[in-house]
Amino acid sequence: MFQVKNGFLIAVVMHLFTAPVRAEVNVDLYQQIDMAAEKHGISPVVIASIIKIESDGDSCAMSHVGAQGLLQFMPKTALMIGLQDPFSPAQAVDKGAELLKSLLIESEGNYLDMAAMYNAGGKGKSLAFHELPDETQQYLVKFNDTVNKGTHNWKTLLPNYVLGTTREICSAIREQKEEKSVLQRLTALWQ
Repeated sequence: MFQVKNGFLIAVVMHLFTAPVRAEVNVDLYQQIDMAAEKHGISPVVIASIIKIESDGDSCAMSHVGAQGLLQFMPKTALMIGLQDPFSPAQAVDKGAELLKSLLIESEGNYLDMAAMYNAGGKGKSLAFHELPDETQQYLVKFNDTVNKGTHNWKTLLPNYVLGTTREICSAIREQKEEKSVLQRLTALWQ
């Protein structure tokens, strides 16, 4: 059993586990999207809309099924397209734009089919809307709405700067949040 004197133990524990984890730099997301759009020949509105739907601009986003980063790549998809670190905004936006362009070509220029295939992990075939799973139908409605919102100025969809992260930094941030949550509960018990 610990003996707490004047909150000293709490202060030491809080300091050890809550020191901020920082990325090296913030990344200009607008610039990354513009460069990838130009490089791969796809509209920045499309790239920004997919990022908005997938992660809302959170470079450390991780879904309950394991999708990772700004564009929520599943590990298998990341491997398939040669993406080394889905948490790196620069890598994710570039490889995401490349994948979106290839899906747009495969769907013969149909943006909704492209988005449906993206939602299916970068594969699939064109189906009538009513033949798609409910999740994909909802995704396409979001995609269409987001594209319409971003048509005049796609930069209103996302923050200009995002955390310049890596897999390791995002992992450390998640661990820190979990530890902070545990410490907050412990602190409440001690008071």
